[in-house]
Amino acid sequence: FMLAYTMPRPFYLLFWLFIISFSMTVFCGGKRFAGPYDVIVKNIYNCGENGSDKVQFEVVSTKKVNKTHLLYQWRVVLPTDIDDSMKVKVRVSDWSDHNWRPNFLNMDWKQGCTEMLKMVGGTIREIMASAGYTLTQCPVPKGEYNMKDLILNLKFGMNTFPYNKYKVDLMVSDKDNKQVGCVASEYDVVPKEENKRKH
Repeated sequence: FMLAYTMPRPFYLLFWLFIISFSMTVFCGGKRFAGPYDVIVKNIYNCGENGSDKVQFEVVSTKKVNKTHLLYQWRVVLPTDIDDSMKVKVRVSDWSDHNWRPNFLNMDWKQGCTEMLKMVGGTIREIMASAGYTLTQCPVPKGEYNMKDLILNLKFGMNTFPYNKYKVDLMVSDKDNKQVGCVASEYDVVPKEENKRKH
């Protein structure tokens, strides 16, 4: 016994339009546009206005380890605990026509600490561990942290991602919606090394 299902004609047309659109997105000009990837950190810097932000972030030194990774030393000063009274905004821009194009991805986390740990907890714990602190839960205690011999292994929570340049602005505000810290970072998302050897 075999059950056959015929898609209604309008649905059938939409289905194939989706397949064609997806194929054009993933392959552009014969080159793969998205797929397995490595993230190369290009730059990390303060983006606060006029140095008025209370959270201090300083890149002390960088050293190239290989094609995709740098060895960092950072200094971070938190004048207050980072807890759920804080709000976090994430603004991701992508590179297009020699300019940063905003609104590739926007996220607003009202319970700043908890939601940040849910989304990028692995990376944050790795950063704190390089300063000799084991972070298990919120809040992140106030204090001065000196991160040493830090290598960032970044993933965006997806197996594939569009290849391009990206800029991420992470802004922290207090309960009165006053910005207390801002860190910007720039990345190249490139085909994964072993994936490049296959093509």
